[in-house]
Amino acid sequence: MNRLDPSLIPWKNLIGKRATRSLFDTLAKGLSARSQVHALYTHYEINPEIFEQQLTSLMPSQRRYLASALAIARDYALFREKAFQESRSWHEAAETEPQGLLQLLSAESRQESREWIGFWAQYRQGHWSDLQWVERGVRTHVNFDSTEFFARLLALRPRALVLIHNHPSGLTTPSWTDYRLTEKIHSVARQFGIELKGHWIVGPHSEYWIAPESFGAKVEDAQK
Repeated sequence: MNRLDPSLIPWKNLIGKRATRSLFDTLAKGLSARSQVHALYTHYEINPEIFEQQLTSLMPSQRRYLASALAIARDYALFREKAFQESRSWHEAAETEPQGLLQLLSAESRQESREWIGFWAQYRQGHWSDLQWVERGVRTHVNFDSTEFFARLLALRPRALVLIHNHPSGLTTPSWTDYRLTEKIHSVARQFGIELKGHWIVGPHSEYWIAPESFGAKVEDAQK
């Protein structure tokens, strides 16, 4: 057959069509292309120190090229796995301490010159979503559309959420409007069986946590 199986196209781009055909026919003749690729990776993982020597169907320069490419790919896979495990550990820690989600917020988001609002949703299984951006406004305020907010929230079918928005001024003490917004979201979410676990207000260098026990209290105080 003159055409290579699509599974082998990346290998053709790496070492050439003739070398690819020779390599995989030698390694696992009779297997499907996808099975041949799996056999090659397995062989490389089990015998990395003699992998290059055994690829006799390739020229020395091609063997070095392929071994280097696989080594880089393995290092990259380990890097991605480590990053995933670190991210998962933060999310798992946040299952008992929702405040821990703040450590997932990037410095760029903290330093935004415009006010924004978003939330993290906790799924039924207990893990947390990525930060869900709802709206970005101007430096002094952000418009809150409750329909848009709850449409995005309910689409995730969560059991809980943590609300977050920023104060570009850096003054993170909640305003009466912030408390009123918190109470509004708490009240509506509760009707859907969703728990609001807290509300973060963040600035470039500070933050303030509105805890569940204070929901509604400040609003009631202001109305007296």
